[in-house]
Amino acid sequence: MAAGANLGQKEETITIDANLDDVDKYIEMLYDDRLERKADGAKNIMMLCLVPEGLEEMLGHGTLDPCITPPQSRSSVSSPEL
Repeated sequence: MAAGANLGQKEETITIDANLDDVDKYIEMLYDDRLERKADGAKNIMMLCLVPEGLEEMLGHGTLDPCITPPQSRSSVSSPEL
């Protein structure tokens, strides 16, 4: 999967090696004891977010809600004072 990103005046093509079918695998990698596996999982998730289909999948994936929900939204839901 490849995505075009317009960075100022210059166009750049980014090659995405991650696969939407492996999102659960990438999330599991975030909990691995080895730092390299965690970094690879995070990298793959971020790569998927570079393309509209991948970003849509990430936004719809319940496991990632704490990662993508703005902090004020999370605190207002969990705080009885607000």
